[in-house]
Amino acid sequence: MKKISLLAATAILFTAAAETIQLEILNNNGFEKTTAKGAIRDWTYNPYSKRFNGGGSFTSVPNGYKGKAAKLKCSEGQRIYLYNSKPIQVKEGKDTLTVSFWCKGKGNLQILLYGYNAANKNVGGWNGAKMMIDAKEWKKYTWTIPLKVTGKNITQIRIAPTIVGETDLEIDEAEFSIERKID
Repeated sequence: MKKISLLAATAILFTAAAETIQLEILNNNGFEKTTAKGAIRDWTYNPYSKRFNGGGSFTSVPNGYKGKAAKLKCSEGQRIYLYNSKPIQVKEGKDTLTVSFWCKGKGNLQILLYGYNAANKNVGGWNGAKMMIDAKEWKKYTWTIPLKVTGKNITQIRIAPTIVGETDLEIDEAEFSIERKID
């Protein structure tokens, strides 16, 4: 397996067993970029979150694992759905996505994937495992999610960290990689 970095385009290196594509998505993996009002750039707070008792809060805070971090806070009965703003090209049935975040605090964090077809239409998503985070110090958590949804012709995804219920959590330094099977 070889690892390569991506900035805007997807480049692929082939090996005998599988290829690994390391995604360095240009949408603020370290949560450093904020708007003039302090909102985190290039990550979208899904307004659907507001349907759950007003949703929780998604803000920028200093003193992350490296620089700034995203703070996710919910009370019981609330939810936060957010997602990266730029879709990631994938090959359905051939790719396995690995997502990791450095986390600090306490609460449930789940990684959902939003799937889109070639016409950029949302055709549904699926869930990664839900993890209970309980870390007084920064700790890295990793999810591995096969892209085995079939019949939906998914060509791209968005990564959607999701918080449900009582949570006071900071996340930082997101890492994404795709391992692709070669026929």
